[in-house]
Amino acid sequence: MKRSGLTALAVFAALLLLPKAAFGQLSSGLLNYWNFEGNYNDTAGIVSGTASTVPDNGTPTANVALASGGPLGQYGNFNHGHVSIPSSADNLMAGRSLTISAWFQVATFDISWQALVAHGESTDYRIARHGGDGVMSYAGGAGDIPAGVTGPLVADAQWHHIVAISEAGVSTRLWVDNNLIETGGAAAITNAGPELQIGGNPGAAGRDWLGFIDDVAMWSRPLTPAEIGAIYTAGRDGKALSTLMVNTDSDLDGLPDTWETLYGLNPNSDAGDDGAAGDPDLDGLTNAQEFNPRGTNPKNPDTDNDGLKDGEEISPYNTNPLVADTDNDGLSDGLEVKTYHTNPLQTDTDGDGASDAAEVANGSNPAVADSGLAFGLYAYWPMDSDYNSTTGGFTTTPMGTLPIPLVPGKFGNAIQTNGSNQFLQVDGPENNFDFVGQSMSLSAWFTADTIDKDWQCLVAKGDASGHWRFHRRGSDQPPEMSICMGSQDTPKPILPATSALAVGTGRFHNIVGVSKLGDSVKLYFDGALAATGPAPSFTDSANPMKIAANPDTNPPRFWTGKIDDLAIWKRALTAEEVSLIWNGGTGTAIGDLLGPPVLFQFTQVNYDKATNKWTLKWASKPGRTYTLKYSNDPSLFPNDLDDSIPSGGPETTYGPFDNPSTAARLFFQAVQN
Repeated sequence: MKRSGLTALAVFAALLLLPKAAFGQLSSGLLNYWNFEGNYNDTAGIVSGTASTVPDNGTPTANVALASGGPLGQYGNFNHGHVSIPSSADNLMAGRSLTISAWFQVATFDISWQALVAHGESTDYRIARHGGDGVMSYAGGAGDIPAGVTGPLVADAQWHHIVAISEAGVSTRLWVDNNLIETGGAAAITNAGPELQIGGNPGAAGRDWLGFIDDVAMWSRPLTPAEIGAIYTAGRDGKALSTLMVNTDSDLDGLPDTWETLYGLNPNSDAGDDGAAGDPDLDGLTNAQEFNPRGTNPKNPDTDNDGLKDGEEISPYNTNPLVADTDNDGLSDGLEVKTYHTNPLQTDTDGDGASDAAEVANGSNPAVADSGLAFGLYAYWPMDSDYNSTTGGFTTTPMGTLPIPLVPGKFGNAIQTNGSNQFLQVDGPENNFDFVGQSMSLSAWFTADTIDKDWQCLVAKGDASGHWRFHRRGSDQPPEMSICMGSQDTPKPILPATSALAVGTGRFHNIVGVSKLGDSVKLYFDGALAATGPAPSFTDSANPMKIAANPDTNPPRFWTGKIDDLAIWKRALTAEEVSLIWNGGTGTAIGDLLGPPVLFQFTQVNYDKATNKWTLKWASKPGRTYTLKYSNDPSLFPNDLDDSIPSGGPETTYGPFDNPSTAARLFFQAVQN
């Protein structure tokens, strides 16, 4: 951690004057304590004399992971993610006093009001970056402090300690690195937010932390300057807050009485299964190891119920015995190790762009890399003869007072929507298209006949930052496209022309969004990379997916124009695959990229001997063209009879045409272009 010689001497002098009991008193009023040692659990309840009423355990988003080697042991690595903690009596602070203490490190701020710890906005409480500045701020029942840009610049990749205090009816106070930064107005906290978040703000989505967080604690009272100094000095010396708290250990076995009682061990015996060396659940970990640093249950061999014993998780698999799915890929550690033989520490074991769970769901092998645009394809709407997906069986219902016509599109047909009330709503369970904990990609061809609404929507599942949508960016002029795929909207391109719309010209554009778990969100527009956003973190959206509308807004921001060849993958497409779809601007339909040329079955073959002419019929797709080949050898078709035969709809008739050969045997082949 960052040290200062003068500050260190001053704090040391203060500690010499502290009575020994001051350390133990830090447990007084303690509501929550997240030390990030092996999990995101609240450990305040196992400390003697606290005010904790329930274990306020946290659930991390996909972009939060535990990392080792910090000054205080393990810590949380937040890559635009957060830990969600349900509201309880231990974090609903309306009308109460509050102190929050945390250690943090940030190299670069990239979002205004980026949140460190927050329960909500207004007169709820939050610790965050001060606007777009490089200093920290606190709002806890009064206005933000500091009121201006005050305090140390903290975006320096060094560890810093922050303490925020709301003393009910008295004041708010902010400390950074043992220095009082500012005192604010009388504190009167209200409960505005739906939950507590570490590394995020539930009252203002899209402000997730980018950096490290450790040793977060909350009290129902204001800490004294001496207590703040004690925590700061201990932390600089590599000692966590827990080292400053008294915890009774009657049998002197290193296991606190409260912990032993919690799990049914005898706090007055250090022998056998009750002692530090005991292993009552036979999981390979001693009681001492289960208590610290693991935090596992000494009476349950598989604390997280993932199919691996706690001891197995520590070695040889190096997984987290308190988290059933260590890599958060949708498969439990036990399934990965014992059933699918994948790496429980990697979301995509074979590195092919699809998460292990997505491959299992799609029937592919998560341990063997796949390729081709058919891989991971989840839904595909060609829009040629109806509104339904030819992959996955997803149907849609046309909505509005007028029918949605099928008109000539980029490939075959497309839908045409009028911008006032026409859209397609995808049928079935809405969560089919939420993609929580997964990568995803979407490609579509479209025209912009009229742009007359802010955020006019092409296709969407929801409007919050954790949802996904493709739309016009705000009210930008000239109009250009933007996407949100599990994070905030992609930034405005440096060159606006890279995503500018040709409005009213009938020109078809191609838009591709790629949301790669743990990496980034990318917007490709007409084959070029137009913008890159931060790593995604999808959240559940309650409304169904809609094409040509936004399900979360009223009015729904209807699209005006044609939409064609819409495809969704449960993986991240590569830049090379985006280039295949764009095909130099000519474009290639997804259906034509899924495999070798499709051969079509002849339904009728007629030869008129009198005229020496043939007439052929074959099953076809509306809006496509075909090449008719002939040969005297059924294994080889080198001769094209006609390479631009237009589709006749579900069935195409060609002829009568002159016999192209005098050979005794003749074979024909119809191939879709």
